[in-house]
Amino acid sequence: MSCWTSCRRAAVFAPRARVARAIERLHEARIAVLGGYIVGFDGERSADVVAAAAALDDLGVDVPFLSVLTPYPGTPQRAAYERAGRLLGDRGWRWYDGYNVAFRPAAMTPAELEAAHRELWRQAFASGRAAARVVRVAQRGGPGALALAAAMNGYYGLRQLLGRIPAAPGEEENEPAVPSRSIEEVKGASEFPPRL
Repeated sequence: MSCWTSCRRAAVFAPRARVARAIERLHEARIAVLGGYIVGFDGERSADVVAAAAALDDLGVDVPFLSVLTPYPGTPQRAAYERAGRLLGDRGWRWYDGYNVAFRPAAMTPAELEAAHRELWRQAFASGRAAARVVRVAQRGGPGALALAAAMNGYYGLRQLLGRIPAAPGEEENEPAVPSRSIEEVKGASEFPPRL
């Protein structure tokens, strides 16, 4: 299942062609597109999550914001996960930051989702991809769009280069994050990996 299929199932995004046309129109107006993308919907697999890096580039997203589905209190998502027993009881509020997993995904383990999100983050902000987005905006965007794309891609690209990928609670922000286990290492794991 593709990442776009799972998003449509969740009724979060319009069909891909409609999103592509909206981004194209914003670019025609010399506006940079900051695209929020959430992973962890039912039906998504690790490969779908990682493939989103290329899909977002293909759509023309200038600055991707990559988050993990987070079942916040008071939301229908949280109520549904509570009813289904899918919330991870050992996850305190520090896990509810959009970068960490606080529930049991339907098509992978929590560890697989975390590993896939970390790999998506690494790929999306690899030096070549981040620089290509800035160059693309420089060729067709206004000065404000360029400043925004350069600042955000530069910031996230530098974090990726330094190994400061999103970290689990308890890992020091001032230190490089403990490397997350690869998707291959956690395939089939039933529990979240131990802290290194």
